[in-house]
This record gives sequence, C-alpha cells and structure tokens, in this order.
Amino acid sequence: MSIVAILPVANLLAANTALETAGFGKGNFSVPAYTGAGASHAALHAWDDPVFTAAVKAIAGVVTDEGTGDPVARTQALITAQGAKWGAQ
Repeated sequence: MSIVAILPVANLLAANTALETAGFGKGNFSVPAYTGAGASHAALHAWDDPVFTAAVKAIAGVVTDEGTGDPVARTQALITAQGAKWGAQ
C-alpha cells in the first residue's frame, strides 16, 4: 500500500513545514507539476506508513490516492487529474 498526494504550489511551504515539524524530514512534496510555464503543484509518493499518510491527508488543499499498483502511473494519473503535467514544462 502507498500514497500519492498533490497540492497547489501555494500550499507547498506550509505543507513541507508541517511535515518537517511532525518529524518526517524536509522537502516531502518535491515532485513539481506544471500548468503552463510555471510549477503549479507539488506531489509526493510514500510507502506504507499510516502515521505519515494521516499527516499528509490532514494538510489543507491536498488531494490523495491510496492503493497498490505502479506508483509512477498512480502519481501521473493524480497529477493529470489536477490539470497539471509531470516533467518538463
């Protein structure tokens, strides 16, 4: 089981600070996603950690997907569902 999550870039600093303060390290939302010329979202993927998953789900503006299967495909699908693109602008 794993979680993929995405949030608007406007929430990035607060989200990463909240997760760091809770003891989960720095820069958890580190995968940029783009709408147009600039980064509009940030995403993450994590494996089977219920405490981390709960902390991520508590963040304002976050959209998550929990499940099994290819984490790259699941991350890509979640980013696309938000109207953004993963990778080069």
